[in-house]
Amino acid sequence: MAECLRDVCRLCGEKGAAGLHRRKPHNKEKYRDVILQALDLDVSQDVLGTHPPFLCHNCFKKLDLWHKALKLQKQTSCNIKVATFFEHECSQGCAVVHLSLDDLSSICNRVIELASQHGCMTWRGPDRLKVMKFGESGYPEVELSIFNDVSWRVDVCGFDVTGSGCSLFVDVPASLGYADVEGVVRIICENDVCTGNGDYPLLVKSKEGSAGQIPVTITGRDTFQIHPYRTIRHRKCSLLVSKPKMKCDLCQLLRVDLSVLSSRLSNVPAAVLTSSTVRNDVLSNSNLQRKMKLMKAEIQSLKRRSGALQEKVRLMIEGDSITLPVGTSTLVHQAMEQEESAFMSAVPEHSYAALLWEQQKKSFQKGKGMRWHPAIIRFCLALQSKSSATYDLLRESGFLKLPHPNTLHPYTHFGEPTAGFNSDLVLRIVEDINLYSLPEHERNITIMFDEMKIKAGLVYSVRSGAVVGFVDVGSIANEILQFEVKCKGGKVPIASHVLVLMIRGIFTSLRSPIGYYPSLGISSHQLYPCIWEAINLLEAVGFIVRSLASDGASANRKFYRIHGPRNSFTHSVSHPAAERDLFFFCDAPHLMKTTRNNWENSGFNNMTRNLHFQKQDIKWTHLLMLYDWDIGKNRSSPGLRRLYKITYEHLHLTPTLRMRVYMATQVLSITVANAFKAFGCHDTSSTQLFVSKFDQFF
Repeated sequence: MAECLRDVCRLCGEKGAAGLHRRKPHNKEKYRDVILQALDLDVSQDVLGTHPPFLCHNCFKKLDLWHKALKLQKQTSCNIKVATFFEHECSQGCAVVHLSLDDLSSICNRVIELASQHGCMTWRGPDRLKVMKFGESGYPEVELSIFNDVSWRVDVCGFDVTGSGCSLFVDVPASLGYADVEGVVRIICENDVCTGNGDYPLLVKSKEGSAGQIPVTITGRDTFQIHPYRTIRHRKCSLLVSKPKMKCDLCQLLRVDLSVLSSRLSNVPAAVLTSSTVRNDVLSNSNLQRKMKLMKAEIQSLKRRSGALQEKVRLMIEGDSITLPVGTSTLVHQAMEQEESAFMSAVPEHSYAALLWEQQKKSFQKGKGMRWHPAIIRFCLALQSKSSATYDLLRESGFLKLPHPNTLHPYTHFGEPTAGFNSDLVLRIVEDINLYSLPEHERNITIMFDEMKIKAGLVYSVRSGAVVGFVDVGSIANEILQFEVKCKGGKVPIASHVLVLMIRGIFTSLRSPIGYYPSLGISSHQLYPCIWEAINLLEAVGFIVRSLASDGASANRKFYRIHGPRNSFTHSVSHPAAERDLFFFCDAPHLMKTTRNNWENSGFNNMTRNLHFQKQDIKWTHLLMLYDWDIGKNRSSPGLRRLYKITYEHLHLTPTLRMRVYMATQVLSITVANAFKAFGCHDTSSTQLFVSKFDQFF
């Protein structure tokens, strides 16, 4: 072969694309079938020394794209203009060496001699010389093929090692010389084949199809080999090892997963019943099919039994029942009323069902003068607090006699609804939970506070005779606010927000609001007296306040920082009324929503954030790209989705949707992180790390 032809493409004739600068160029013999189909060119008829042996990378990619389009049944062309080659002699001193038949024969004789020394067999064909190394199976396990153009290929158990990047053949050139032959033959003779994991026949049997189809893979990271012997190899198995009957490192690691699957399979009983508690994912295909057949047979049996029973009951009713006239049915109704005592004896005494029956009878007898039992009142209050429309529908339907809403009104409005703390409500809480009889640990509570947006406006209170709707954030803060209004010459502002304070039991189910403050948006100096007034009030009545919990608003964070040194992280403060600490918490749901909102504003929405990590941007548009990829917008046949919980509403948020915690947690989940990993885009690696870290947070 002429050295000047090594750097020339067989198809387009361009130089510098294949050969000298590529360690593993594209051999034309490997793609001769594709070339014949695409260009109607038979490269097997090429003349040695006239036609180049390799393809350039551009022609290789064009052939590959044409072949993929052919599989998809698409009409396309290669767009390759085939060059014409003529027999020539180099006259410019480029060291053109034509390989004579004597040189090729001497290389083949040397290969045969070395193979016989190592106990290998050789076979000579019209276009290649093959060296075969046989194993204990009696079949050739390693095959070395040397072609007429002195290119070569090594197959181990049917796998091409030449293009797999095996470390043993890194230093071997693409075209063999007389001196290179001995090294290649020595490599295949002195190294043994990796044995893989062939001692799991039951595991392979469990993965076979219903008609005995042989599985392609067992764990998804391996390949099941049939010839020359059955074994399970890792997909990146090195195939050749230095010692006999040894496994490569990857196959050894794969053995751990195979052992786990095999142990699960051994715990599955031989006969699987429909009532079996064994998980379906650990059952073999045959056991799953057997279980499905049993379930189908059981369903058919139940249907037959149900039909037979229905027919039997119908015949019994037709044969034994008597149709009563109108007058007789009235007498039967009166007799049933007289036998009410028998019905009441069947109902457990002092049960809610008995109480409801008694209250319903009394309500029909007394009408509007009914005095309802406290248990019924509490039940109706709970039902009305859930939904007043549902309560009205149930009351007006006639199925149940329930108290009028005016009857429930005094129970829900027992205290004066004023801004600040409601002492009547606090005393009612103390009375309802019987605070002073509780053990000490059940008195521990947390104060939770949050601010909500309301519709600004003024309302006249009939009960108090006051106009409700102005800002009222405590006596001290009100004086400061009025001073600011007088200085600016404005009017008393109308509240647009409400700060609500709520207590929650740490070891009990206690939860109740204790006060509210209308505001224009609470600030830290307004929040300070409100919170400490609540703490002192609750401590005075007997509660033990252990912590404060809020969202991560700037006013709340500044309120926490007031209690500690400047420029320091403050998470607790000494309790002034007791020798213990009072702890501050930012609740996790608000933190997750804040994180999601900052991510949304990074390169999207308001464009007010620019998140980045490790010199890569963290943008919301990455999630939009992932969503389009997942739903298969650019695919001809969409399949199963990875982000099955992510919807259009998760990506295009409205003010209402931003308040929902589950939407933030589903976006910042390990499912999204794994989808980014499967997406395989390098630019989203920092975004993937960002999502996975916050998934570990909750």
